[in-house]
Amino acid sequence: MRPGWLALSLPGAPPWGSLFASGGYLQHAMNGAVVDTDIGYPFSLSLDRNREGMQSWQAGVNYRVTPQLTMTFAPVVTRGYESSQRAVQIKGLGLLGAINYRIEEGPLEGMNIFLAADKGREKRDGSALGDRLNYWDVKMSIQYDFMLR
Repeated sequence: MRPGWLALSLPGAPPWGSLFASGGYLQHAMNGAVVDTDIGYPFSLSLDRNREGMQSWQAGVNYRVTPQLTMTFAPVVTRGYESSQRAVQIKGLGLLGAINYRIEEGPLEGMNIFLAADKGREKRDGSALGDRLNYWDVKMSIQYDFMLR
């Protein structure tokens, strides 16, 4: 597994947000119960990245609407094979859209709300799963950190 991540940080934190890019390569499929192949890989809820010779590439933008509200848009591309026999090639394409809101005042100060939607499509000619796979995934998380005294 060879993951990578690149983020552009401009001096003085630009008011509009940030750009990012990431990539990963997995030579042989791994047991997902033992190793989480999503760690350090492009952020996609849908596309399969734990396959033979799998490459994943993503570039995106985090756009700061207000100091509390950020929107993310990031396409992802994957290439690899369904099994070690390399009989079925996988070509994936997806788009991630996300919204993050952080409450900065009041009794819920520090609460972070994250909502992401991901649309993915894969071409797998000759696969037992079908030649074309279409995914829609949605993820939401609410995090509230507090200190016990």
